[in-house]
Amino acid sequence: MGLVITYKGTGIINFALAALATWGALVTDELRKTGDFVLPVFIIPDRVTIDSGGLNLWTALPLGLLSTVVLALFSYLAIFRPMRAAPVLARIVASIGLLTTLQTLMLLRFGETPRNVEGILPKEWVKIAGLEIPRDRLFVAAIAVGAALLVGAWFRRSRTGLAIRATAENEEAASLARFSPTSLAGVTWVASAALTGLMLILASSIVPLGPTTYSLFIVPALAAALVGRLSSLTVTTAAGLALGMLQSEVGFLRGRSWWPDFADTSGVFDAVPFVIIVIALFIAGRRLPERGDTVQDRLPDVIRVSPRWPLVGLSFVAVTALAYLFSNTYRLALTSTLIGVLMALSIVVLTGLVGQITLAQAAFAGASAFLVMKLGDGWPFPLNMIAAVALATVLGTIVGIPALRIRGAQLAVVTMAGAVAIERFVFANPRFVDPSENQVHDPEMFGLNLSRQVGRETARVHFTLLVLVLVVFVLLVVTNIIRSSTGRRFLAVRSNERAATSAGVNVAQTKLLAFAISSAIAGLAGTMMAFFLGQFATDSNQFAVFASLNFVVFAYLGGISSINGALIAGVIAPSGIAFVIINDYFDFFGGREYAALAGILLIVTMVINPIGIAGATEERRLAKLAAKGEEDQLRLAPRMPEAGAPPELEPSPDRPALSVDGLTVRYGGLLAVNGASVEVGAGEIVGLIGPNGAGKTTFVDAVTGFTPATGAVTLAGRRLDDGSAHRRARAGLGRTWQSGEFFADMSAYENVLVPTTAGTVRQVVQDIVRPTRETPVSTAVWAMDLLGLRDDATSRPQDLSLGKRKLLGVARCLAGNPRVVCLDEPAAGLDSGESRELGTRLRDVAGTGIGVFLIDHDMGLVLDVCDRIYVLNFGEIIAAGTPEEIRSDPEVINAYLGAETTDTTPGGS
Repeated sequence: MGLVITYKGTGIINFALAALATWGALVTDELRKTGDFVLPVFIIPDRVTIDSGGLNLWTALPLGLLSTVVLALFSYLAIFRPMRAAPVLARIVASIGLLTTLQTLMLLRFGETPRNVEGILPKEWVKIAGLEIPRDRLFVAAIAVGAALLVGAWFRRSRTGLAIRATAENEEAASLARFSPTSLAGVTWVASAALTGLMLILASSIVPLGPTTYSLFIVPALAAALVGRLSSLTVTTAAGLALGMLQSEVGFLRGRSWWPDFADTSGVFDAVPFVIIVIALFIAGRRLPERGDTVQDRLPDVIRVSPRWPLVGLSFVAVTALAYLFSNTYRLALTSTLIGVLMALSIVVLTGLVGQITLAQAAFAGASAFLVMKLGDGWPFPLNMIAAVALATVLGTIVGIPALRIRGAQLAVVTMAGAVAIERFVFANPRFVDPSENQVHDPEMFGLNLSRQVGRETARVHFTLLVLVLVVFVLLVVTNIIRSSTGRRFLAVRSNERAATSAGVNVAQTKLLAFAISSAIAGLAGTMMAFFLGQFATDSNQFAVFASLNFVVFAYLGGISSINGALIAGVIAPSGIAFVIINDYFDFFGGREYAALAGILLIVTMVINPIGIAGATEERRLAKLAAKGEEDQLRLAPRMPEAGAPPELEPSPDRPALSVDGLTVRYGGLLAVNGASVEVGAGEIVGLIGPNGAGKTTFVDAVTGFTPATGAVTLAGRRLDDGSAHRRARAGLGRTWQSGEFFADMSAYENVLVPTTAGTVRQVVQDIVRPTRETPVSTAVWAMDLLGLRDDATSRPQDLSLGKRKLLGVARCLAGNPRVVCLDEPAAGLDSGESRELGTRLRDVAGTGIGVFLIDHDMGLVLDVCDRIYVLNFGEIIAAGTPEEIRSDPEVINAYLGAETTDTTPGGS
């Protein structure tokens, strides 16, 4: 319920909510046992003694709840309120930073051993319908149901509740209604923290109270909240109770003789929420954002630079020299740093380049280490490493399948739940991992032992050099991806999925490719971890879900979207070089204190420096170059060739370039488009006009595959109505968007380059191994020149004027070798001069033999440039003809003006 309350009030999924509530539960228990009020601080003193003999429940409970509420309110005002306009990714990472900080603080103040809490609720058993049920469970369920009904009624009926829901959707409108968004959001955070804290305090006498276990209650809570679609408190509560009963039923079935041995583990309980989350999100999710979801989050810019080979070679020699010169302690730290770089690179590929949030990298690394352990000495190195990386790749791709329908915070939920399920069901399962047989055999190749330890040698340089070689290899692979056509497709998906699809990018394939590459790199890191540890140690927490969260923390601190950021992340990661240096100078500074410091730094970074250390360094470098008037020679920017060539289209004189017959679109009971039919010939400009709400954009969405429809769509004799949107674009049916929808992370010329490559397996392999500069760019250059954009080739789309952004949309469409381009209101927002310029350019496009289907409200433009015009009203074609015929058609005039007349020209908006 607390998750739903927070989301309804602020639009934030608070991953740290269970940790906030757990803090209050631990404070309450400590007050009852010792009388000490523990403060959420890292300084001394960290507690205040109220009564050395301990407090009673009714005194301790309000103080515990107060601690949770104050901590929650402070976190909102200090962290999430300043980030209210930040990208979803930044807010998720900030909540992860809060979660890891609280988790570490609780371990430092209360220890990791679960606590047995004195009874709070009566424990007698009662008999209901022949079933014996503990009374305390009934009390907790009754309180949950009652709270859900009361809070739900408050949201629906009270003035404040309605204002909170309105504020979450539109803060500016709520402010105009004289409501304070800060105060209302604070109310929801207080209410959610107090309610969740109370429920966990009551539950602490049922389930042993431990920081790690209770913080991860967020996973089943998310499962229930997602079933309720983060909006219905009653459905969420019912789902939570049903989930609890389902887990209890699974526990009961575990005792049956037919229950499989491999599933006879407590981890099976953690697999249940994961399954429910995946099902709920697949039912509620959509493959592509719809028109109401087109606001794009801006992530930190991807830093793309050409590799400087002398510097690469010098760095390799320097690290090799350090490996030989360092003491054992620092050599181990250097090796840990290199492994950390691999993990950070896996996150850079998936989150930094494609914008897909993953909280399961440690699980993928663990799966790889698990297989290396299982293969034993039957598979020699490097075959065991290759097999382990392959397993991680397959697992990561499977976990990435939900990304085809969901994104953002929902994907973070899925990957986190998947990580918990893998950790508890596989890694902690004694049927899979026998502590007496979990040794990892030494890597040997050509008779040379490459292991970290042999006898008393605990930090052999051979292993450090092995990891270094693998890191250099992966660095080159990721660098190649970033500067290739595959990298452009990654950035296109990250920036705008709908625009990427209209440019012919297979978004599903691109996402799965990113998951596969990312999980392969994580699997490689996991293999090195296994060799580093010498065993698959399930109690080391190397592959636990909190390890995944820490990897995200350090990757974002370093810079989530750059190679340099991954290098910095490795240096500052736990057990890395920075940690060992700090630990040498500060004896009190251990691993937990370091993790807590990292969490705090991450939160500060999210608020004031969301681009990370590497991003800030790069910005300062660029600012110095700009001050000197020098050109940036490091940043990779493809140069636009001098001349291009128009697409070569096969003539089809006997058939129209585009034929749409009987197109019908329904939204439930609403008939948006009813049997509309149009034709566009090669080299012809055909217009589609109609009043607002006539269904014009819906018609274009249906023709280009973005909206389900019935009817026939034929392009040059080829039926497309069963094809997906990206397949229609690849077949030659291009489109632009009314709102522009560009790739803000790339230059104008790079935007136009996106449709020029198809992303075949051969192309991807070439991009990974050796990206070529000889890309098929002739149509892209031709399109830029045709529309007069050569001088703006290196500019970002957001830096162009509105008129040039409209032309850039047409240029990107033309670069994909279309037979017909569908232009959705390209003149919207243009002045009369820009509109005339657009009309001239459209005539130039049609002169190349490409059909133009123009949808616009600018009647002067439509009547001036179109050869034929269709008129749509209430989803039906009511007229078709030449501009002269449409200009005087009484039915058209009536549709626009609402009255019969013959002496008025239709126009307007």
